[in-house]
Amino acid sequence: MTRRSAVAQRSKCFPPDQIMSHYALFILLCSISLGAIGLILLFCKNYNFINNNTVAWSAFASLLFFTLYLVRLFFRHPRFFVLIFLFALDFWGASLGSALIESGAYISEQLRYGYQTGSTVRLVFYSVILIGTAQFFYNLLVRRHMSKEGAIRFQRIPRTVGIIVNILLLGLVVFLLASFLIYGTVFEQRVDRFVYRAQIAPDWLIYISGYLYQLVFLSGLSLNTFRQSRFIRVSSLVGFLGSLIVVILQGEKFTGLLLLTHIFWLPSILTSSWDSVRTGEAWRKLRRYIPLTFLVASASFVLIIYHYSNFYGSKNTFEMLSQRLALHGHVWWGTDENVLSGRNSVDAMTQLEREFNPFASPEGRFSPELGIGFLMTLVAPWPVVQAYYDMNVRFAMGYPAIALYIFGYAGLILFQLIAGAILALFLLHFSRAILMGNFIRAFILLRLYFVLVEVFIMGELYRLYSYKVWIYLAALAVIGLVASQSRIKGKRMPQWI
Repeated sequence: MTRRSAVAQRSKCFPPDQIMSHYALFILLCSISLGAIGLILLFCKNYNFINNNTVAWSAFASLLFFTLYLVRLFFRHPRFFVLIFLFALDFWGASLGSALIESGAYISEQLRYGYQTGSTVRLVFYSVILIGTAQFFYNLLVRRHMSKEGAIRFQRIPRTVGIIVNILLLGLVVFLLASFLIYGTVFEQRVDRFVYRAQIAPDWLIYISGYLYQLVFLSGLSLNTFRQSRFIRVSSLVGFLGSLIVVILQGEKFTGLLLLTHIFWLPSILTSSWDSVRTGEAWRKLRRYIPLTFLVASASFVLIIYHYSNFYGSKNTFEMLSQRLALHGHVWWGTDENVLSGRNSVDAMTQLEREFNPFASPEGRFSPELGIGFLMTLVAPWPVVQAYYDMNVRFAMGYPAIALYIFGYAGLILFQLIAGAILALFLLHFSRAILMGNFIRAFILLRLYFVLVEVFIMGELYRLYSYKVWIYLAALAVIGLVASQSRIKGKRMPQWI
């Protein structure tokens, strides 16, 4: 099949641009409406803003630089940007939080006010090293291993695969919605999601809910692969919207909504951009998905305002919102402060041995001696840490703070280079599995993706070589070996594997 005929075959699987533009316009109008509602609620609840006498201009200047860097990355390298999006967004959020702290924001988890230390400048510096390194190695690997792929083809994938995936997703959504009739929702109980998970919903229900994200991703892959099927197209969208309703009723305001939206549309966005020859053409195809970002942001904004106003009894929602934004960077700020002043509670070599102990086994979801659990004990008073630990809740954004504590400022540069190479290698295989419609491999790599989120966002370094990672890698190796043997015998492994 020639490239032109392959592209023509792929074009039949996607609706015309005119139809997508109508969808985009509708979503954009919805997001604007939700955003307006959020603003009205905000100004009705608040009539004053935070007024800091000291503003860390250097911090905000570095934040502006990082913002422009990510914007340029989006326009110049859109394919890489959609893959690195969640990591980049968290680094940007931590930089924003650090800038707010340096301007004097109150850190409730540390029970004190922040001050200028230069932490934001350093965080932006290390973040750019990581993303830039990942981009360099990803582009290099793509040119060497994927340049001959040509147009994406799904001819050898049976539609039954997509139907089974979507039926499983719809079944799980219905089951979880039915569970709310027994255990109630966060809105009925008037609690946040942490209390709901720790005290109301049973553990088995929370465990089953975790598979919702994986099925949503596979359903998005089904939508991308079998878009010409009306049943799969409708069932995928219904399952996705139902999943958003489930996580909202479970108390998610931002992270869960963003993650679901990103992994559901990732196959379609990646394929749309990959079919393009030039970056400008890829950008024009990606524009249709921008309204979705506004929609999720606006819906999250309304939910955040509602939660802060009704669940937490906040009299000044804007102030509480700004403090919550600041908390996204307080672990880095606090760790940076301790390392800068030399007030380390544990020797760096001792912590290195803990983090890279192959038999490390955290108690419950996290341990006070490893990863983000250790950083919590480093930056916050123990009563605060104990309260979080009892609810099995962690602080946010422990990376690259944990690596800074272990390797110091100079060593962290080398560590970021290695981390960037690891990310690039993973993104290469992840994107290849998505583009070729390899459902089984994409599912395993999604599990690895969640591990990398734990490592390179939360700071749980020990999870990088946990037994789960070895199992996933072994499964991928077995699939690759079987595929290689099949080719030697003149046979083909089913493409969906």
